[in-house]
Amino acid sequence: MSITTVAQSPFEQFPSEGGPGGPARGQGRAGPAPSASNAPAVQAVAQTGELAAAAAPPNFQSAARASRTPLVDESVARALTARAQAALRGAALVIDSDALLALAGEDLRAVKALQHEVEAQRTAITGPLNEALRRVNELFRAPRRYLEEAEATLKRAMVRYTEAREAAARAAQQQAEEAAQRERERLAAQALEQRDAAVAAQAAAQIAAEAARTAQQAGDREAAAAAEAEAQAQRERAERALEQARSAEQVAQVVSVPAAVAPAPTVAGVAARITFSAEVTDLAALVRAVAAGEAPIDCVQANERFLGAQARALRRSGAMYPGVQSVAQRGLAASRSV
Repeated sequence: MSITTVAQSPFEQFPSEGGPGGPARGQGRAGPAPSASNAPAVQAVAQTGELAAAAAPPNFQSAARASRTPLVDESVARALTARAQAALRGAALVIDSDALLALAGEDLRAVKALQHEVEAQRTAITGPLNEALRRVNELFRAPRRYLEEAEATLKRAMVRYTEAREAAARAAQQQAEEAAQRERERLAAQALEQRDAAVAAQAAAQIAAEAARTAQQAGDREAAAAAEAEAQAQRERAERALEQARSAEQVAQVVSVPAAVAPAPTVAGVAARITFSAEVTDLAALVRAVAAGEAPIDCVQANERFLGAQARALRRSGAMYPGVQSVAQRGLAASRSV
């Protein structure tokens, strides 16, 4: 008969199951000797266990020094398995009489009793393991919490700085774009003013040319020459105004601002990412959109916990709400004894 043993402390190794000809009662079967390739790892694990045990609270250290205790006889587990298999075979019957119904009730109570026995044997093993795991988690709970808080604090500070830098860059970009827009508007106004001046100069040139023709016909050569000179000056003035207008319009078309929003600064070993999520601000509006076909039905999900509570409160089967049915399912509750 072999005995399975489990260490009471997480800092002690759990021995393997013994077999025929295996270790004596209360002793674990020794594993294979570490090879040259895994010897450093084995030594590191042993040193880690010693350090962790030394850092643990006194009551935890005492638990770590506790000897291995046999928890269950393997023959008990095999016997329980055989009894459970027999119960499963006996459950395959067809009930066609009151006598068989009563017999099935007795078998059901026996099954419940055996379930309780199996669970007691199982928890006798898992209980100490779970307690050891709880103590280990408690031992490292504080440093893990401190480090998680430190990580979150650093990330918040880095995100705040990055967002502030990007906001400043966007503000500078906006100011530059506004300045460029003002410059474009100024040049457009200047071009319009020059075109108006050109139109006025052309009109003055026509008037002067007409005056020159009139003076020429009257035989006043001096007046005709003066009027012709004035007409030529106005034509040149109109040409200069048109040239300045065209130049202002061309410059206005190419006035632009280079992108001023700098990318988020990078830090070695840290990758920035943006995570998008959805927030329901108006559930009724969302439901109406789903009903109207404007949003997929996957946007909403039936609250089965609420609907189940409503069905249990109504205590009847049938329609509850449009698209919802209350379903009654018959079951049995059995105890281990009468």
